[in-house]
Amino acid sequence: MRHADAILRFLDSLGRASDGQFYLGLFHSLPRESFAILAVDGEVTRDAADALALDLRYLTELDLYPTLLFGLLDPAGAARQAHATATILERSGVASQQIDPDLATLGDSLRDAVRDGTVPLVAFGDDASEATRFDWITQAVTTLKTRKLIFVRRDGRLGHRREDRISIVNLTTDYERLVEPNVLPGDQVELLRAVKQLLSDRLEHRVLAAVTSPMNLLKELFTVKGGGTLIKRGSDIQSFTSFEGVDVERLRQLLESSFKKRLSRAFFEKPLHRLYLEESYRGAAIVTETPAGFYLTKFAVDAQAQGEGLGRDLWQLLTRDYQRLFWRCRPENSILPFYHKVCDGMARFPAWHVFWIGVPHPELGATIDFALTTAEDFAKS
Repeated sequence: MRHADAILRFLDSLGRASDGQFYLGLFHSLPRESFAILAVDGEVTRDAADALALDLRYLTELDLYPTLLFGLLDPAGAARQAHATATILERSGVASQQIDPDLATLGDSLRDAVRDGTVPLVAFGDDASEATRFDWITQAVTTLKTRKLIFVRRDGRLGHRREDRISIVNLTTDYERLVEPNVLPGDQVELLRAVKQLLSDRLEHRVLAAVTSPMNLLKELFTVKGGGTLIKRGSDIQSFTSFEGVDVERLRQLLESSFKKRLSRAFFEKPLHRLYLEESYRGAAIVTETPAGFYLTKFAVDAQAQGEGLGRDLWQLLTRDYQRLFWRCRPENSILPFYHKVCDGMARFPAWHVFWIGVPHPELGATIDFALTTAEDFAKS
């Protein structure tokens, strides 16, 4: 698979080859038809169709077949856009098949197309109402058990200017602010409203939406950092003041998988001040109370949830409750850049980097000493 090798080299050039291998394995673990639905904007068909075709050539070489949908937000000219895209895909060596948007045969038609090794193209008629279009996408995502809905737009990420572009939108916490006047361009507000209607009001299973450009589509699909704006309904994170009511074995698996070390047997016997735990045990933060102040002893998010912005959700809750906090991190830990962004200050040492927020300067010495001398929670090899 020459192109498979090429895309993995491309992903390696982005800095994290392991991301590409992880997401490729994740996508291949799903039924073919569940991979993704790409809602393609008319401007992409007009101005960036060749870039989109190159993306799809790479994806099909990797045995990944997204459904392309035209006219979800604006049906005018959708059939013409689908036809033009089919022509360009054929020229690029990508087999495609135009599918009638008939709800009665929807599931079978899309499954048959991708299992035949073709990219399904679905276009709404010019007179398709918003209710019809949203009924279709709701049934498509539900029937195919799709987890990823990507809006492919020429301009990519949400935001007015490049320096103001938004990486993640949590509909639970960010939506009301973003739809206020003059925060986003009008077309982006309409897109955000449509996504909220789908993710929050219509779809029952967890679906992630993203807005990206053809130039960043592969980065959006195959890296934790992404290449567009991720839009999600919001994580359900619970708070505990003890391990009572917690599935300790599932939490242990998350922590040991994240740190790639075995926890000591005594870890869950120690008192904690607060545990933040995502409902599916995909992320956790543990705070203990020490003579030097509140100490973040564990912060862990599994690989897939990192790409969904769960780490940011955890951090927002954590820092809402703790205006003063300190923690430490090994220099080789991949989370280090994130800690650099969120801390008030840090001190580097050979074995540990020590971070803090809200710690008064006169107390930093004791805080750093505690972080450097406290015993590890992991079993010795």
